[in-house]
Amino acid sequence: MPPGDADPHGYLQLTDAHVEQTGAALFDSPIPAREGLEVTFEQWQYGNTTRAPADGISFFLTDGAARLATPGAFGGSLGYAQKLPDDNSEGQVVPGVDGGYLGIGLDVLGDYFGDGERRGNGCERRSPAGTMLRRPAPGPNVVSARGPGNGSDGYCLLAATTGNATSDGLWPSTLPGRLHGNLKRMPSGATPEEAEELLEPLKRTVRVRVSPPPEPTATVDVDFQDGRGFRQVLRFPAPRPVPDTVKLGFAASTGPQTDVQLIRRLTVRTGRSN
Repeated sequence: MPPGDADPHGYLQLTDAHVEQTGAALFDSPIPAREGLEVTFEQWQYGNTTRAPADGISFFLTDGAARLATPGAFGGSLGYAQKLPDDNSEGQVVPGVDGGYLGIGLDVLGDYFGDGERRGNGCERRSPAGTMLRRPAPGPNVVSARGPGNGSDGYCLLAATTGNATSDGLWPSTLPGRLHGNLKRMPSGATPEEAEELLEPLKRTVRVRVSPPPEPTATVDVDFQDGRGFRQVLRFPAPRPVPDTVKLGFAASTGPQTDVQLIRRLTVRTGRSN
């Protein structure tokens, strides 16, 4: 991971590469949303110490009228949706984030795409991967969007970057690049400037837009640092109604598999010009 005391070359670290880590950043102040919204941020996922990396990073919007004090369930729910851990019927459902409106999963492992562990409970439309907990995860290197939810209900799958919409797996990703960066370990003794130089090729810049009513549309664009700039990876009808105001958050986790997960340079713009 990057060295500490790295200002102005620093990052917000959500997890390090240890097992069973969780992290979140929550902005509990309402932002006007009815005239359109654009959010851009940089993210890094790299440095897994296990055979495969996990889990992923989520960016989410919640209804600005609700308090944003805690994230949702971690693991495959990426801090946005609900979760019945391991689909254990004798366990308790961990609720999703309060007043959830839209959750974008930048999912390296791939469970956020699936409706196992009761993600999407009560939804009419279910994930093509079904409602069972799958191993391996059904949607690796997939960006997925989930909609409104509260507690143990909702957070329905809205869209995902996979070309297979049927219930017959596999569900290969249609992303034009990898969310995960190929750097196993930050060299010991690296200066902040050296760390930033090493991390630059691993950066993925993400832009999420919600257009104004009456027919709001949500889009997700990603710059994969390949010289081609932003490319649209998702476009779908935004959930209605769009809240008058929203709050925003980020979350990430590891489990038996690990990763370093960072974010930086968040910008938020509102208004119809977006």
